[in-house]
Amino acid sequence: MDWSAAWSVAATPPGGAADPQALTRQAPGWLPAEVPGTAAAALRAAGQWGLDDDRDFDAEDWWWRSRRQGAPGPAVLRFGGLATIADVWLNGRPILHSESMFATHEVPVTLSGDDELVIACRSLNTHLATRRPRGRWRTRLVEQQQLRWVRTTFLGRMGSWNPRCAPVGPWRAVEVLPAAGSAQAQRLLPSVDGDRAAVEFAARWHGATPEAASLAVGEVRSPLT
Repeated sequence: MDWSAAWSVAATPPGGAADPQALTRQAPGWLPAEVPGTAAAALRAAGQWGLDDDRDFDAEDWWWRSRRQGAPGPAVLRFGGLATIADVWLNGRPILHSESMFATHEVPVTLSGDDELVIACRSLNTHLATRRPRGRWRTRLVEQQQLRWVRTTFLGRMGSWNPRCAPVGPWRAVEVLPAAGSAQAQRLLPSVDGDRAAVEFAARWHGATPEAASLAVGEVRSPLT
């Protein structure tokens, strides 16, 4: 199920806060936010940004926070997608670092029953300022040639496309899963040979190992071995 609690978002200068404790000392201005969502969507909903406004969402660190009451005990937090250089804390403890907006992460945790989740999406401009080898080719789609080194989208970063609003934030769902019976896909490889199709699938199982499992693709279900 979704992390069913209200979210808020705030921006800070890049590198201005290393963790939630340092963020508290900065006392940034928080706005209501939706998750899944982005910084641009939250500012637009609050009337602080519009499609004609010029704002570089990659120039700042963006923070999301939420407090949830629920059953305590072991669980798995699933992050469907975090854009893009992201750190996550649960109750002040770091639990995840991600550098791909397309990756899904499942993190085993122990919930207290009154839990605060904080997500920091770091300034992509600052991350890309690190010196890297020169690429063999240049793209005209974006001005920032270093984007080749990051697993993120060009959408919202191309000068020929309007509006220029880079997607920053938890753009896919944040979910709470039971500790037992949760599988994280590691590899999913479909292939076609003539009129036959096959799917190679590998997963990591969280919790007690089940006696049997199966994979469903459409209406076709096959046992896993």
